[in-house]
Amino acid sequence: AQAEEVQAQPEVKPEPSVDYYTIGQRFSVDSKVLGNKRNYQIYLPPSYYSQPQANFPVLYLLNGGYHFHAYTGLVEDLSNSQLIPELIVVGLGRGDEQSYRRQMRPDFGKNSDGEAEQFLQFLETELKPQLRQQYRMADYEILMGQSIGGVFAIYSLFTQPESFNSYISVSPMLWWQEHKLEAEAAKFLKQLGAPKKNLYLSMANEKRLGVYGLVEQLERARNQWLGWDFKRYPEENSQSIGLVAARAALRDLFKGWYLSYDELAGFKGFEEVSEHYRTLLKRFNLHQAIPLFSFQALAHQYRSSAREEESGLMYLQTMQHMPSSASRLRHHLAELEIKNKSYDKALELIRESHTVNPHDYQVPRLLAKIELARGDKTKAREYAQEALLLAEKLQLRPWQLRALAAELAQLASE
Repeated sequence: AQAEEVQAQPEVKPEPSVDYYTIGQRFSVDSKVLGNKRNYQIYLPPSYYSQPQANFPVLYLLNGGYHFHAYTGLVEDLSNSQLIPELIVVGLGRGDEQSYRRQMRPDFGKNSDGEAEQFLQFLETELKPQLRQQYRMADYEILMGQSIGGVFAIYSLFTQPESFNSYISVSPMLWWQEHKLEAEAAKFLKQLGAPKKNLYLSMANEKRLGVYGLVEQLERARNQWLGWDFKRYPEENSQSIGLVAARAALRDLFKGWYLSYDELAGFKGFEEVSEHYRTLLKRFNLHQAIPLFSFQALAHQYRSSAREEESGLMYLQTMQHMPSSASRLRHHLAELEIKNKSYDKALELIRESHTVNPHDYQVPRLLAKIELARGDKTKAREYAQEALLLAEKLQLRPWQLRALAAELAQLASE
């Protein structure tokens, strides 16, 4: 009788006015090494399609199916804040719990069923080559794992350090198999050579993980080819530590990407700023625009102090040494020229951008501003509409499209 009283709930359909969107796509690959199908997810940064010449460092997340949106949100927030460059994120699906744990555990012989070696072989010989063909990935890769995934990250560093450039190991279960990996650390560290790698090791309020033993080994080894950092977060638990540790590691890894106004003022001129960023771009094998804030702060600084020669040098140095940043600088300088009513100078900069990238949505956006300033509202609206259509084709984030639409609507109403 009770069952008869339960009525089926009507299907809930989203209201048309609700804005739904997803970030990332799910794929699978048939692995001959593992003998099964592996799922993975891909996150592409906001400018991936609008900056066709750029490439991006890659963050590989173990157990990425579970944490994917949390970490891609963190990465996007950090890059939107100009604290780190934009990254591609690969979230590795874990499958069932038993197989995941087995694939994260090294095989150290007696009573071990670990398949870490096979999983690392899958990454190196099957997944990575496929992804490199499909996406504009920079030759700089970061591996992050937590708990048993943190064990895999350290095992990868010690046994095949060339697999990744940097490793983030969060609360690794180094007590596993009677601290065997910790015991092998000294031998591994003696063998570690060039090029230099980075290890970010952390733990929450857990006890007896074996992490302190590894830290002791790292201190004793003093290997010049390994930069490492250990942080303990006693206010975090095993569930909450991941994002906190990832944020600290990424900020430290890309230290110097963001320069504050005071830091920029400490450089003697743009040649030093250029050298600073060229060093970073080379370190991460990057072809990517440097933070817009640096251009904005320096342009303001040079103009306010009548250092026009530095403003000119900034343009020349960027064109010559940092071509991936050229469009970003041209757009900013064009904005300044429009404010100064130097429309011919602005048009010259805009034409250069259009020549390099005919599908740059910033070009019609800036042209709309010029036409409006000149009093031709009809042309301004036409360019504004063109900018919005291009931005949609380039798959900008919905919030970016809304901001652009609001700016262009304001433009058209003036």
